[in-house]
Amino acid sequence: MGLSINMKGGAKGEFKKLKIQAYSDPEFKNIITEGLFTTLINPEKFTLNHKVEYIVPDSTKDTTPPYYQNTPPSDIELEFLFDDTGVFDDTGFSIVKGRETQGVEADIQKFMDVAYNINSAIHRPNYLKIYWGVLQFQGVLSEVSIEYKLFTPDAKPLRAVAKAKFKKFI
Repeated sequence: MGLSINMKGGAKGEFKKLKIQAYSDPEFKNIITEGLFTTLINPEKFTLNHKVEYIVPDSTKDTTPPYYQNTPPSDIELEFLFDDTGVFDDTGFSIVKGRETQGVEADIQKFMDVAYNINSAIHRPNYLKIYWGVLQFQGVLSEVSIEYKLFTPDAKPLRAVAKAKFKKFI
């Protein structure tokens, strides 16, 4: 099932947020109750990567075809924007004014707890399902980098972008 595109989608015009749900088993049957991450702002794009590996024979002839070796699992790349500037509210659109800034650390920690950190009950990071409109992807996080971009005068991070790659797992 790895990647599935469900063309029926939801109600017309319904605003959907990207969600990552954590599971404790590779069959994706046991949902981790506190293991849900929902984006504040949906990604601008995502990239699906597919690869086929070949062995190129040691030959002086260009006419010898490469030998098929295997097809490794696909992966998906996503960028998540974390923002606590007050520009966005929980719909991702409105401008919120007159509130105290908390920084993005708590939101980043929630993402890391769901997708990256070791789950002590299973002794490994969680298995994950990613849902967003017609996109459904199941796998595991393979890498993440976080770039901090905007700060308060006392150096509290207000904006960050996490670039994450997830490996397909069926």
